[in-house]
Amino acid sequence: MASRTSLATSALAAVTTVTSPLWMTVIGVVLAVAWSVRKRELWRPVLLIGAMAATFGLSTFIKHQVNRARPPAGDFLLGPDDAFSFPSGHTLGAGVFFLVLAYLLASRSRKTSTAVLGFAAAAAGTLVVAFSRIYLGYHWLTDVIASLGLAVAVVGVVILVDGLREARRALSGTPAAPSGTGGTS
Repeated sequence: MASRTSLATSALAAVTTVTSPLWMTVIGVVLAVAWSVRKRELWRPVLLIGAMAATFGLSTFIKHQVNRARPPAGDFLLGPDDAFSFPSGHTLGAGVFFLVLAYLLASRSRKTSTAVLGFAAAAAGTLVVAFSRIYLGYHWLTDVIASLGLAVAVVGVVILVDGLREARRALSGTPAAPSGTGGTS
């Protein structure tokens, strides 16, 4: 890319480092533990970590089934990477993390602004990660586009699982904890 600048490269290198599968796992676990302790609930933190774990497994499985090579190594700005290209694990993992987190926060809030701002921030963050992977030379455009679609699909499964749990609770007469309070919701 002829239009790369040192400032953009530094910023996007930081983005790609923080959203690596290792760092996303650390951030997710720390957030989930803090959330479960502070809010005294288990379901939503476990749902977040479960979605992230499923995403890692899904990404690894697809990478080994597709076996797609990365773009030319001469385009890599942060050193070699011999892993398969499709899908983008960074984009998929960050997308699932941000979008599931936005859903979990918005789904228990009565404020429309929480949902709008949460999902807008999640989408923006995910798009920045996707762009960083292309800009830094590690993925093809189709890798990140497919990863965005996979992230939305995983979030759809999370919404389905959470909705089925809430419906089962409603049918059994078990009240859900109100938003902002403790409990196991």
